[in-house]
Amino acid sequence: MPTKPTLSLQSKKTAVLAGHSSTVTILCKLLGSDTPTDLPPRSPLNLALVLDKSGSMSGRPLEEAKKCASNIVKRLTEKDKVCVVAYDDKVELVSPLAPVSSASSVIKQISSIHCGGMTNLHGGWEMGVNQLRDSLTNDSLSRVLLLSDGNANAGISDTEEIVKRTANALDMGVSTSTYGLGEGFNEDLMVQMGNSGGGSSYYGETANDLDEPFSTEFDLLSSLCAKDIYFDFVSPKHDVKCLNTQIIRKDKGFQSGNLPYEGAVWLVFEVLVKAEDTDSETVDLGTLNVQYTDLDGTTHTLSESFSLPTLSSQAYADLADNPEVVERVLELEVSQLQLKAKEAARRHDWDMVDQLLGRVTAMGANNEWLAGIAAEMRVLAEQRNQHVFMKEAMYSSRQMQKRTVSSRAYCLSNDTSLEADDSLPSFMRRKKRQGKKRD
Repeated sequence: MPTKPTLSLQSKKTAVLAGHSSTVTILCKLLGSDTPTDLPPRSPLNLALVLDKSGSMSGRPLEEAKKCASNIVKRLTEKDKVCVVAYDDKVELVSPLAPVSSASSVIKQISSIHCGGMTNLHGGWEMGVNQLRDSLTNDSLSRVLLLSDGNANAGISDTEEIVKRTANALDMGVSTSTYGLGEGFNEDLMVQMGNSGGGSSYYGETANDLDEPFSTEFDLLSSLCAKDIYFDFVSPKHDVKCLNTQIIRKDKGFQSGNLPYEGAVWLVFEVLVKAEDTDSETVDLGTLNVQYTDLDGTTHTLSESFSLPTLSSQAYADLADNPEVVERVLELEVSQLQLKAKEAARRHDWDMVDQLLGRVTAMGANNEWLAGIAAEMRVLAEQRNQHVFMKEAMYSSRQMQKRTVSSRAYCLSNDTSLEADDSLPSFMRRKKRQGKKRD
């Protein structure tokens, strides 16, 4: 039997400075077990493939979208269920939810989809959810895969309302992943739907770029050892702040997605310690509580208290920083700069964009991945293409905040080298440009 996920807590410094107020930075991870030799069958998948067929998808975009959907269907087995929905201003149930007894039959129905009019994005998504509603089981995973190349301009189009409904669907047991195509789609809506819906968000600058994220999504769903993960770091005495600002907090804690074998999901918390709380040999910082659901549908809770010794100024100054904590915090700082650059581009303030990217470049001087991201974003900034720049900044920022990392022992030189990613599963590999296929 596979071993259960485990907790890991690491602080930037291994002690607290005595007699001073300070901020303690803690990297909290849930680690997936090694892939067992007797790997149990993956959880059954209930998928709703929801494709935009509005007029702007005419030609190659729709053909590539249909190819991506067909490739997903080919990888499903008889224990999985799939439905296909197509939408323009109207919503069409191309293929109702059913076990995948004949992939070729579903693919034939996908091939029959033709372009139409406007974009009733919510209507298409809602039909996908309704198709999955009656097939929810504890040991399966139900997800809507929504693709769009435009703005929601028919049916319900208010972002706040759509995002609220996406969150409600997740509470019911149906998650949502989104795929944006080109320059015209609403990245704020699509990313917020992925965040609130407990799934992923991807985009492709061209139709040809779509296949990679669809494949990455399927690889992740096929490798899970835990799902519905929530983190919460609780301290009755100290103020606590989560630095992953794009992670949604719910009653159960911070909603942290799904965990694959040999992977890790993570959050960084800051704990503010007051000077008067450092007058003992040890400072109790708080307790990390993590809730997850295993592949059989059983919910588990893990808890681990975290404390650090206090040290004098001289002894504290001699402590080295934990390199993995430094790297995760650096990524979160770059993520925030990217969001600021996105908003500057929205205002057409390209001087500010250039300044922010200069900071990203400096921060990535010793990190191949961050340096590559900065270079790619500078190219987009030089082109002054507002729509593409804003999308790349948004999706790159989200990836840094929510990416799955390897559970293997951390090595700074390997972690910052993109070549090291080649041996990792597709959902752990880093990209310098989110909208393009990985080099």
